[in-house]
Amino acid sequence: MINRILMSLLLTLLALAVAGAQNYHTPSEITKIMEASPIAYQVGIFKPETRSKSPKRPLNHPGYFQKRTSRGIELVPFVLPTKVQSTLESAEKHFAAHRLAEARTEYLKILGEVHEFSVAMTYIGQTYEMQHDRENARTWFLKAVDSNFVDYTPHWFLADLLKSEGKLKEAAREITVAHALNRNNTLILQALKMIYRAQKLKYSEWEFAPQCAVYKKGDAVIVELTKEWAAYALCKAVWAYEPGYRKKMTGSDRASPFDLTEETECLANLVSGHKILSGNKQPQDKAIRCAEKAIEQRKLVPFIIYEIWAPEHPSSVLSLPKEKIEELAEYVLKFRTI
Repeated sequence: MINRILMSLLLTLLALAVAGAQNYHTPSEITKIMEASPIAYQVGIFKPETRSKSPKRPLNHPGYFQKRTSRGIELVPFVLPTKVQSTLESAEKHFAAHRLAEARTEYLKILGEVHEFSVAMTYIGQTYEMQHDRENARTWFLKAVDSNFVDYTPHWFLADLLKSEGKLKEAAREITVAHALNRNNTLILQALKMIYRAQKLKYSEWEFAPQCAVYKKGDAVIVELTKEWAAYALCKAVWAYEPGYRKKMTGSDRASPFDLTEETECLANLVSGHKILSGNKQPQDKAIRCAEKAIEQRKLVPFIIYEIWAPEHPSSVLSLPKEKIEELAEYVLKFRTI
């Protein structure tokens, strides 16, 4: 059952359908599920000041690579033998002291033992770049990218090199890949903004911050929402608390932070619900505008990964196939620039 505080607002959703989402429930169907539910849903107004501050978001670190197994792609750390680790420490001391030729010799020794260690390839590229040898720097950055595509550092350094050569389109692509691989790294984001500006682009800064809250209070489920986020909030409430709903939709009653079915249905409800409630006016919230565009252009999956999952779980991107990471970069270039 659902209380009548905002029922007049919700009734406008009754005739709504989510285009192209035949297996998902429409806002009107979500409302009917809540009305028929044994759960007591209580709807109220969301107050932004009640939102807790976002915790410090995690960063990714170099030193990992993808390993293909019978279970799919696994992310594993490089484990260097003790002898090689000692050589790496020696190389880093030379590098810090700007003894670049000596550092390079040590890094090459490491690659003789651990051929795929992309970190050493990147450092070799840096030694050449610091000596103004762009050709060799580019060669080694590209080797690192080819060896370990999910290492963000060679993409970053290659982007800076390309920018210095005036190859802005290629630089924008590489820095965007680096950003996708380390979503919360502010230094990469700053580099991205600079490269974009040089190409007369601007990164559109906003975050996916639903103006709603869903939580249990006693025997009731409290759904706090704003008008723009009403349909999204109700959908999230059903996914979180409606008995048997998650299992019916996914085959499992276990919640997951990476549930594509849940996010797709709730975002489809968000967009279609806003359209009917606003009379097809453009959303004020940039997140809703972008979600609408992503649905129209069939880019909802990269939207979900970049906007919802990656900020909280950036390492999830590192387990994606190369083509999906490139698709994320294309999404950012197309949907996050103005």
